[in-house]
Amino acid sequence: MDQDKLRALLEAFGIAAENKGVCLGPGQWRGGGAAIVSTNPANEKPLARIATASADDLAAVIATATTAAHAWRDVPAPQRGEAVRRFGDLRCANTRTRWARWYRSRTARSKPKATAKCRR
Repeated sequence: MDQDKLRALLEAFGIAAENKGVCLGPGQWRGGGAAIVSTNPANEKPLARIATASADDLAAVIATATTAAHAWRDVPAPQRGEAVRRFGDLRCANTRTRWARWYRSRTARSKPKATAKCRR
């Protein structure tokens, strides 16, 4: 697979060339620590870089998680369960759609056949 196609595939899954590895919530990414480089084993070329957490990042994550846990524990259990189920369904559907699109582009299969293949 050439580099352009590989980059497009990674970006379809939200993986850029440079990534911050610490998340404080939706759209709140940080990474003040050392970078980790993910390398393609087939050609030893870098795929992406991920910035790790610094001490300040870790403190911010702990504070954010504590605040979120206090808010989440006040939500009734049935509502929490429904939220978790819906999140899981959404993640699975979104991932299957992306894989089906990629599989279809590589195999020239019809959309229904590619989608069915990715449901397995």
